[in-house]
Amino acid sequence: MKYLLVSIALVGAPALADDIRVLGTTLSSERIRNELLGVHLEGVSGAEDSFWTECIEPDGKTIYEFAGATLKGYMRVGENGLACFQYEGNERSGANCFIVMREGEGNYVFTSSSGTGKLFRTTRVVRNVTECPVASAGLS
Repeated sequence: MKYLLVSIALVGAPALADDIRVLGTTLSSERIRNELLGVHLEGVSGAEDSFWTECIEPDGKTIYEFAGATLKGYMRVGENGLACFQYEGNERSGANCFIVMREGEGNYVFTSSSGTGKLFRTTRVVRNVTECPVASAGLS
């Protein structure tokens, strides 16, 4: 019986490891460009799960909505594997850059690269967006 359990554990372990790698994959610069340009994201952030949306056009222009504010900006992807967001009116503070990880089936987690602990999690992703509405008020 002991040998049977060890055999099952050894056979099942690689499959489990593959699943964990897929669900927790950190995206490369190329993957970020392929997966995040031309999308409309909905999600939550912070411990209080504050709702946000962000629409990213194929050229990187963005519209970000959070706490009643709408900000226009731009997402650029660094060769270091970071997605960096810069918004109008926040030029002095610079871009906010994030490590992007895949979570589950088609969702993402954005973790601040600056060590501030900021975390944004998507709950819905709409792909093949060609143009963002001026104020989206969420996805329909």
